[in-house]
Amino acid sequence: AAAMIKNGELVGMPTETVYGLAADASDPEAVARQLSGDTKVKVYETEQAILDGAREIDMVINVGMIKAGEYDAVKAEIATLKKLCGTKILKVIIETCLLTEAEKVKMCEVVTASGADFIKTSTGFSTAGATPHDVDIFAKHAVTGEGKLQVEIAQLKYTAPRLTGKGI
Repeated sequence: AAAMIKNGELVGMPTETVYGLAADASDPEAVARQLSGDTKVKVYETEQAILDGAREIDMVINVGMIKAGEYDAVKAEIATLKKLCGTKILKVIIETCLLTEAEKVKMCEVVTASGADFIKTSTGFSTAGATPHDVDIFAKHAVTGEGKLQVEIAQLKYTAPRLTGKGI
């Protein structure tokens, strides 16, 4: 991170900023409620983070919209934030533990179509993290037009071996 303490004061801004997380990460219900955050708030926070020097933005999808089947609205929200990010990296966290398998597949398609740079499995603050099966779903369904998988699981970044012929 670019932030540091100098003369007892915080200087700089972390280069990666995560928005949309619950204040009480120990309460899974609070996390789920927070994940349905307002798009206007996400826009404001993204603009502010970029002004503060962030080079990467992590956003959490709106789980409420997904559960309601509002996939176009989810795609529009992601695309709006990607437009704000410009050439800066936008990572979209889909919180796999809260979604059905069909919803995970659909989110792979939506996130890919939205123009985001990465899809991430989870924040780690909800009921569970990603499973090996979640990674298999991502490998099969989160593909860009160039045929490269852009996935982040925790802090591990990789390109799917089935698409490139290379190992993880």
